[in-house]
Amino acid sequence: MAHPKQIEHNKLMSVFYKDARIKECLHPNQAECKGAIKKTHSIQRNGRLSIMEGEVGGVNGIYSFLTNEYDWRGGLANLKLLGKGEASTFFGFCDYHDSTLFSPIENFEFDGSDKHLFLHSYRAHAHSYYMKKGSINAYEKKSDYTKILPEENLDATIFSSKLGLKDMQSSKGMLDDMLLRESYSELEYFFHIVPRLHPVACSASFSPRYSYSGEKLNTNPLAEYWSSIMLTVLPDISNQSIIIMACLPHEDYSIKFIDSISDLPNHKLEKAVSSIMIDYLENTFISPLLWNAFSRNEKNKLLLEIEQTAPHSLRRIFNKGFFNSFINFFDVKYQQNKLLQYKNRNHK
Repeated sequence: MAHPKQIEHNKLMSVFYKDARIKECLHPNQAECKGAIKKTHSIQRNGRLSIMEGEVGGVNGIYSFLTNEYDWRGGLANLKLLGKGEASTFFGFCDYHDSTLFSPIENFEFDGSDKHLFLHSYRAHAHSYYMKKGSINAYEKKSDYTKILPEENLDATIFSSKLGLKDMQSSKGMLDDMLLRESYSELEYFFHIVPRLHPVACSASFSPRYSYSGEKLNTNPLAEYWSSIMLTVLPDISNQSIIIMACLPHEDYSIKFIDSISDLPNHKLEKAVSSIMIDYLENTFISPLLWNAFSRNEKNKLLLEIEQTAPHSLRRIFNKGFFNSFINFFDVKYQQNKLLQYKNRNHK
């Protein structure tokens, strides 16, 4: 049975997420909008999330780094199962634009083309833009959740969030222009294929603070503009995993960051991407197969890392360099086939 403090925390977070829910089509040509603003998946529901879905206590779902269970002290105790229908969703596009804009990546296999890379990256940016805008909306409503935060912390959070939104509005304008001109090759891309299927996924935009080698990037809080990177990680039905990084061509910090990752040997590159998925991204998901394969000690280590990198955690640690996780989600032992074998052995 859940502790009363955990129940209360879950209630407050539900209020916050409800206040953060906005509905608007983010497509630049809103004159074309048709149908209702629908619940859009930033990661394909049937072709990607279905691969990751697993059964826990008779219920099918996926683990998100954003939906958590807490102990009586307020510490992170476990990941909380999320239904596939809810995972990675946001109300960011009308029915027409969601169906037509993303059809090439929803209905066709990944082909590595600039168009596919652009659409995955555009959707990653759209999700983070939506989340940033929604969180500001929730913080400014002064709900029961925000009432428990110290006023100075709340004001600082709103201020920094608005600065971040301003940067994202600027980058959105450039991405929208490329979209309308169908100029998909203007972004700087790096993509890497892991020749194994690993049940992890993410789709989001983030501003890197340090390069892999430790060079300072977006660390000045007074800077007029923070550059960002769009990261997409996808399990693929072709028994492979896809990693896509993209940034705007004028963003030198982002290019430096991507270069510092892309030059790494495969095992270090894949471990670095795993670290990014924990450090920066709220829209990260792992399969129950993978979670259940971890030892109790490994689970505790991962929970601690998630807690220490969460933006508003009281236990947050501000790293003075690139955050290196203990885990590599793309380790050979964590490929889908081996995880299924592990599960079958433990159920005999």
